[in-house]
Amino acid sequence: MKMKYFLKYRSLIGLFLVSASLLMIQILLLRFSRVAFVFNLQFIILSSAILGIGLGAFLVYLWMRKADDLMVGKYLFRTSFCYSVSSLMPFFVLHFTNFYPLWFIASLFFISELAVYIFAGVIIALTFRYYARSTGVYLIYFINMLGSGIGAFLAIFLLDSIGIY
Repeated sequence: MKMKYFLKYRSLIGLFLVSASLLMIQILLLRFSRVAFVFNLQFIILSSAILGIGLGAFLVYLWMRKADDLMVGKYLFRTSFCYSVSSLMPFFVLHFTNFYPLWFIASLFFISELAVYIFAGVIIALTFRYYARSTGVYLIYFINMLGSGIGAFLAIFLLDSIGIY
């Protein structure tokens, strides 16, 4: 019984951190892509964010129909690891904009960005699906929105400290 509560609250803290970092990554990618690609690609970045989060939730619907709490904890851990690794990939791709053709860098950038959003969508959907009854949808939604709001606020300070306005 204690393990169940431990997984639930650890997952809620993880949801808060994923929500905060996801919005920070999105704001940073909007600004960095504007600098790296010279032209405005905000509509593609925002559209891929919606698509990726939706695809992640759809994958949870397809794969996780009959999963217990311990399986969910294991999948959340694996997906969180993949999310943390993949969240750095778009920035590494932008680092090589001068060495390869622009179409190649832009393609890799949008594919790696979509992977970040898919992993985030899986994490958010797993948390909502398996902890909504015991915790309450309102609390999970509050934690998700609180994390997003704090992430947007912290992104402003991060961009200011880097010197990109």
